[in-house]
Amino acid sequence: FEMSFGNEMRYKNFNLSALFDWRKGGDVSNMTQTLFDEGHNSKDYDEASPNPAYNPSGATNPSLGQYRYDRWNQGRQANVYIQDGSYVKLREVTLGYQVPSAFTARWFPRASDVNLNLSARNLKMWSDYWGVDPEVNNFGNANVARQVDLAPFPATKSVFLGVSVVF
Repeated sequence: FEMSFGNEMRYKNFNLSALFDWRKGGDVSNMTQTLFDEGHNSKDYDEASPNPAYNPSGATNPSLGQYRYDRWNQGRQANVYIQDGSYVKLREVTLGYQVPSAFTARWFPRASDVNLNLSARNLKMWSDYWGVDPEVNNFGNANVARQVDLAPFPATKSVFLGVSVVF
């Protein structure tokens, strides 16, 4: 399932809003890890293999990365690189301040309302996923080919400062 939680709180002239996204389950085909294992440079490549006896490549003391890549067998056993895509993301946070009317009347006599906002997107993610982001869609906007991780760019973290003036 996928769901979002949003909340907004106000205190005097301040308001704070936050949006969390939560996905529980959903498999991701992590082809990025396949590429890293093939190149012998995945972050856990040199860890101990869970089954040293399973060694089709004939390597002495196969590493975890070599074990995964051998089991993958050029795509014949893809489940080695299928991983849980669960996550919780702090998608957006906004802190706003409504400028007091006395200040607005003095400095912006034609304005009826002035607000300052500071917003941030994609600040934090909690996930056990091996790659950068389990929310991947390598093949564009199609829903049928989602959750294939093939060296994507991670979601950008953004910060915005805004001023709104109502005349």
